[in-house]
Amino acid sequence: MANGTGEGTPEVDRDIRIDEAWKSNVKRTYDEYQNESLADGRQNRVNLAQLNALSAQAIQNALTTQDMLAKNAVVNVDLVTKQCIRHNDVAIDCTWDPGPGEESLKQDK
Repeated sequence: MANGTGEGTPEVDRDIRIDEAWKSNVKRTYDEYQNESLADGRQNRVNLAQLNALSAQAIQNALTTQDMLAKNAVVNVDLVTKQCIRHNDVAIDCTWDPGPGEESLKQDK
């Protein structure tokens, strides 16, 4: 105890070593936490990019399906219209010129 603080004694040296070990453990824990936090952040960015790509694909699929349905609807309407016209033509033909056995369809009895 040359200066009255007890430096150099085994108890003080032990306390210094414990303090340094504590600080070292705290720093290592903080560094590991930072590394994990950075890794989590990178993984979150990757996940977000994957979700964005999946969302874009889902929207594209929905648009393609809607386009196919619209084209099919137009074709179906066209076919139904043509069928109605044919049925109308057949009905008119039967009214004016009944075939064999269809004399009862004539309206001028």
